[in-house]
Amino acid sequence: MKPGLHVAILLFTSAVTGWHIYAQTAPDPRDLLTRSDGPVIDSFNGAGTTTLALQASISLLMEAPGTRTKVDTSITLESSTNRFRYRASAGSVETLTVVADGKNTWAYSPGTKTYTVTEGTQRSSIAALENILYGRAPANIQSAQLQGEESLEFEGHQVRCFVVRAEYARVPGLRNSQNAVRTVWLEKERDLVLKDVWEGKLIQPNGDPAQAHYSFIYSSIRTGGPMDEALFSFLPPEGSTRVAGTPANSGSPRLTLEPSIIAPPNVYLPPIASGDPSRPPAAPPASAWIPVQKVAAQYSEEARAAGFQGTAIVYVEVGDSRNPVNVELIAGLGMGLDEKALEAVKQWQFKPSSTTLAEAVEVPFQLEPEGWRLKAVPFIVERDRRKRVTSIIPPVLSHYVRPDPAACGAGTASVKLDAVIGTDGKPRGLKVAEGENSAINDAAMKAVEGWRFSPAQVDGKPAEANGTFDLECRSQSSPEQTPNLTGGQEKPGPMYRVGGGVSAPIVLSKVDPDYSEAARKAKYQGSVLLSLEVDPSGRARNIRVVRMLGMGLDAKAIEAVARWRFRPGMKEGKPVTVAATIEVNFRLL
Repeated sequence: MKPGLHVAILLFTSAVTGWHIYAQTAPDPRDLLTRSDGPVIDSFNGAGTTTLALQASISLLMEAPGTRTKVDTSITLESSTNRFRYRASAGSVETLTVVADGKNTWAYSPGTKTYTVTEGTQRSSIAALENILYGRAPANIQSAQLQGEESLEFEGHQVRCFVVRAEYARVPGLRNSQNAVRTVWLEKERDLVLKDVWEGKLIQPNGDPAQAHYSFIYSSIRTGGPMDEALFSFLPPEGSTRVAGTPANSGSPRLTLEPSIIAPPNVYLPPIASGDPSRPPAAPPASAWIPVQKVAAQYSEEARAAGFQGTAIVYVEVGDSRNPVNVELIAGLGMGLDEKALEAVKQWQFKPSSTTLAEAVEVPFQLEPEGWRLKAVPFIVERDRRKRVTSIIPPVLSHYVRPDPAACGAGTASVKLDAVIGTDGKPRGLKVAEGENSAINDAAMKAVEGWRFSPAQVDGKPAEANGTFDLECRSQSSPEQTPNLTGGQEKPGPMYRVGGGVSAPIVLSKVDPDYSEAARKAKYQGSVLLSLEVDPSGRARNIRVVRMLGMGLDAKAIEAVARWRFRPGMKEGKPVTVAATIEVNFRLL
């Protein structure tokens, strides 16, 4: 028998998996380690249009005589070519967000509300990959043994894994560590590392010994899927400050980490060569948000009779079927049009997606090219936020008075009015929030004073609500606009990204999202990542869900952000439309 060739080796792996007989040649454990996570490394290296989406839990336990320190961190990583977005959280507290847009790398520390900007793509804070990079290098592997096979739960189902035990000189990421022993679970089909446990000796700065236990458990690894470009743009949060150097860490214990899972270190991880040059790059992600068939919304009789025109906003989820998997109203018009908008969007057909995608789409109602139009904006219903609420119903327009068409004049003009809808269904406290044309402002104010609503309700009782009426008046001489892919209207001017002389929008006022009842009952927490455009007036448009949370919270996030107000991004001293991403957190107190 040739050296190294073992046929029909009998191994006892564990009480769970029992006896396992290899009917073919046993794999070389060193080879398993050196080729491990090839698809992940290639994706993060950015070959072609390959993308990577990864989620993991990282646990670091440090034990020394009389002391025991433990840090648990959950991370998400999304990357495409030389861009990425990385987020780390300790429990429900976010500790770090790093965004690389291809030109700069932004690192934000929520604990201190500070952020840094570094030129180039800095991959140094990707702790979920440092163990793989160090562990797969042949020169680092001192010895390796195949322990057998086990089944692990991964992405909702059981997968078979090789279990390899190996020895290394140190634990990756821990300065002054020695004599590391690694146990790694490798998925058989794709050579993916699903669980990675490192143990070793650590010499502390005072010379005392300590024992380190460093584990990585990966809950999701996806390569080559669609990825929203908005993931790779950064919007400084409200109240944050830009600082020089690395933002200070807060909240979690500061350990002796080499690249740190808590704060970005001052080292640069260079690009990684592809493990398999023959592997072709993944196909570019297709846009699942181009409807292949749309159904126009029908008018209600009452809205047609009143000459009411406007645009409703509807939340849509698209999955692996052609029709939407979920449709909800974000901001309605009333007058019987909201039901019509939902009925129409439910019949739209999209290109199927392997992952669920979500977006807010505009549904227009138009009787004629000219005249007044109302752009729906979500109401803020007043209630005691210290008390649990099970049902919130916003005001619904039931009687519409059309503003004077003669006020439009030539071209197109707009006005935004703030108002309170009382428990009697009447608007009060009307004031102009935006509007430079006095004739338009006066005509809108006079008409809205005559509007009537079914009042808002909180747990079945009437409540007041704050709202903004976004009205546009278009004359016959104004140019017609072309509907965009979401059913709304194309907005003039280009869309920019932060950098190259374009400043980031700044949040001026925000509205906290409501909890869905299903999520509240399940005590469900997490965050929703939204992409959007902040237009020159400082309002969020074209809102899309980039990272979903589920249980009705994605729609609640869009509903809240649609009410936020921003200082717009600037280019050459003028406000412009700028792409941004916003993370909306849901926490139960």
